Amino acid sequence: MNSRITFVMMMLAGLVSASFLSACTPDISAGSYTTNQIGQAAPTMTGRIIAATPIKVSNSGAGVGTVAGALAGGIAGSAIGGGTRANALGAVGGAVLGGVIGNYAEQNLSTQTGMQYSVKLRSGRIYTVTQGMNPVLAVGQRVMVIFSNPAKVVALY
Repeated sequence: MNSRITFVMMMLAGLVSASFLSACTPDISAGSYTTNQIGQAAPTMTGRIIAATPIKVSNSGAGVGTVAGALAGGIAGSAIGGGTRANALGAVGGAVLGGVIGNYAEQNLSTQTGMQYSVKLRSGRIYTVTQGMNPVLAVGQRVMVIFSNPAKVVALY
């Protein structure tokens, strides 16, 4: 098989792996719940936001993108024709290139922006909660802190 075609196949394999990784990025917004959280009562306290700081949230995928990219690249690279040696070299090269692409995808496509809210409760205690950007709350806004797992800050209407 032509080396250009093989290279294109490896790039496509990396892009497919990247699209699967980006689809696996969890929703970290305050409005996101798991089925285990439904119907569970959680202590809730009211207060005011005293600080709101944007943060980066990276997925701790533990190398899933690297492994997926290396596998896809190795398979695509092994299709290089010309004998056993060329197939083996193509598989190794494809695995390395696929691993690099998969690692890049995992690190960059699964990173989200979140908010770190510090809330002063009526009791005077301050709690800091990190969550997604939905909803965006303002300093001075009255809110409720829901002490669930994970904790959430929501607007008090």
